[in-house]
Amino acid sequence: MRLRCESISRIVVWLAGLLALIMAAVPPLAWFGLSYGLLLSDLKREAEVGSRLVTALVAKNALLWQFDEVRLNHVLESLETDRVPAHRSILGPQGVVAESRIGEVDPPAVSEASPVWDAGKPVGYVEVRRSLRPLIREAAILAAVCASVSGGALLLFLLYPVSALRKALGSLSEEKERARTTLQSIADGVIATDADGKVLLMNGVAESVTGWPLAEAAGRPLEEVFPLRDANGAGVRPPVLPPGSRGFLDSPRSGKRLIDATEAAIAARGKGAVKSVVVFRDVTEKSRMEEEVLRGRKLESLGILAGGIAHDFNNLLTGVLGNVSLAKDMMPRGRRERMRLEEAEKAALKAKELANRLLAFSKGGNPDRRRIPAAEVVRDAARLAVGGTNVRCEFRAQDGLWEMFADPGQIEQVIGNLVINAVQAMPAGGTVRVEMENAPVREGEILHVKEGKYVKVEVTDEGGGIPAEILPRIFDPYFTTKEKGNGLGLANCYTIMKGHGGNIFADSPPGRGATFRLYVPSTGRAPQEAAPAAEPAALPGKGRVLLMDDEDTVRDVAGEMLERLGYAPRFARTGEEAIEMYAREAGGPGAFDLVILDLTVPGGMGGMEASRRLLEDFPDARIIVSSGRVNDPAMLSPGMHGLAGAAAKPYRLEELSRVLRSAQTPG
Repeated sequence: MRLRCESISRIVVWLAGLLALIMAAVPPLAWFGLSYGLLLSDLKREAEVGSRLVTALVAKNALLWQFDEVRLNHVLESLETDRVPAHRSILGPQGVVAESRIGEVDPPAVSEASPVWDAGKPVGYVEVRRSLRPLIREAAILAAVCASVSGGALLLFLLYPVSALRKALGSLSEEKERARTTLQSIADGVIATDADGKVLLMNGVAESVTGWPLAEAAGRPLEEVFPLRDANGAGVRPPVLPPGSRGFLDSPRSGKRLIDATEAAIAARGKGAVKSVVVFRDVTEKSRMEEEVLRGRKLESLGILAGGIAHDFNNLLTGVLGNVSLAKDMMPRGRRERMRLEEAEKAALKAKELANRLLAFSKGGNPDRRRIPAAEVVRDAARLAVGGTNVRCEFRAQDGLWEMFADPGQIEQVIGNLVINAVQAMPAGGTVRVEMENAPVREGEILHVKEGKYVKVEVTDEGGGIPAEILPRIFDPYFTTKEKGNGLGLANCYTIMKGHGGNIFADSPPGRGATFRLYVPSTGRAPQEAAPAAEPAALPGKGRVLLMDDEDTVRDVAGEMLERLGYAPRFARTGEEAIEMYAREAGGPGAFDLVILDLTVPGGMGGMEASRRLLEDFPDARIIVSSGRVNDPAMLSPGMHGLAGAAAKPYRLEELSRVLRSAQTPG
């Protein structure tokens, strides 16, 4: 009501201001327009009179009339019928001035010209010009007078009639506005009922929570508008709800919500008297947040556990892979025993990849982007996801499909999640279609997809589809419609795609399954046919190497690898011991050429602290860090930490030899 009163007052003020503006502007403008028209008319008439007189002179002497200064001057004198300054000219052929009388004509000025005729042809002109300045001055004076009058009238109108109108409207709505403001300012939902238990009043919170606008709820039973139930579906409304009563508001208009409610009874004195007031609070989001916090803590703990398991697993795997690598190197090529060792090495590398995925999970999964063949990666991930199910996978890729610039493990994870969801959406079996094509995107062409080159991947199922009301929420963390789901699958897909600089979208026409579209960044080039890669060979070397690691197995296998490659290894268990050994041998015949430091030493100094201290005292030290945590910043960018290289556990003989050779080559 108060807003309505203010709107009425504002409209009145605007109308009064508009009227005052019209009163101030219209009279001067009208006067100026009329005077300007009269001035033009006078000038035109004067020019026409002059042209008739000069035309008469031309008729008498058509050849020399423009040189008859006396008669021409007499014509100009006859035109001076008033005292208003004017500039009058008689122009001959080619615009040459034959005679003129110059008056004081200040700019701006207006002029009129009339032709001089000879045998029906114009041979000259008579021109008259006058200044507009006096006319403008008079119009300005009139405008000032009108503005003063209209401004005074507007001021009086605002001081008296409008002020009285505002006061009257304010008094009319004051009581109702006070009650309404009090009710609407309450953060909880409020429903008031009459003596018959019918709804009388509801505030905005109550309307939002119940889904009933007051206009529809008024006069309806409270149990219809506010159907509070317990976990078993029984009503939770005795004659008066005790404080803190909790139940579920299960309404087709608002869905299922968890509610804390209190009801206060008021003695009824008549048919329309208030019988009770129900005050309630929607605690659905609060309860959900508590569950999400608990789930997040569990997930965080799981991540820490996964990181620890992966680290220890890589340490153990170092012994396995290192010994297999050594044994394979000792075996001549072509022997069946070497082939068996190569298969064992491949299995160990797959185990290493599994450990790295656990580390990626524990660290948030930063993508290790590289050029990968899109069709091969997506096809393998999709077929693996449908293996052992009653769902068939159809795959189609455009000819000349570009390669992706992405983390292959994370892309496999996204495709696997989407295909598994598709399989679960078709319990009776069906077909999941995976289609791929090149997708150059221009600026602004696709919402939330930057300009660039992408590979578009579409995963489509034949299931029942996704209801329209939940489609916008499917990528939200912890949102799930599955009884045993955790709501992280699609959220993880979304996070991975955004981390790559791409995006993911979902469409689900009613009853026609669901389609997920991925836009994965691409190099814009087709993958080249790779020649069969020759088995990498270990690179021999020489020099003294100090290896620090707290695991006996790692020291043993790494030491044998170093000796196999031609290096002379020495060993330390902690960072303190490594620093002491390096300092003791520095500058002497036993000085170390390379140092390999394990990043994590439980209960002792790790590799990063040891490397900092070594480089402070020995800036020329060539240090390699080693860890099973491949996502550690020092492992990803050793040069930024002043290190010569990084060796990821578990070691392979060939890979370790290349790290050592690279570290011995400065720059």
